[in-house]
Amino acid sequence: MLVALRQNQAGSVEITVTEVRRLSFSEFLSQLIGHFTTQQSIGYLLVRSMPDQIPVTIDGQRRGEMTNRRIVTSVGEHLVVVAGSKPCRQRVTITAFQLGVVECAA
Repeated sequence: MLVALRQNQAGSVEITVTEVRRLSFSEFLSQLIGHFTTQQSIGYLLVRSMPDQIPVTIDGQRRGEMTNRRIVTSVGEHLVVVAGSKPCRQRVTITAFQLGVVECAA
């Protein structure tokens, strides 16, 4: 069975060079997806430390996360604490579908 969909010819649409250069593809995609999702957007957090496998606390909550693994978290500002021999506290801002990185010498 063949099915054809006819598209109405609207007025011409033009994308300027300025619009293309304004955002990276991942930023554009992040904003686009954010417009279509009804749930709160998520982002990713990578907390690096040496040695690895150090417990990570995010916003005062410990949910079993360890360093050197990607963590899914909500968009916004977060306080990250790594409880190694040299405790590390850093604030990081997570944007939708992007990776935020925290470096700690534990």
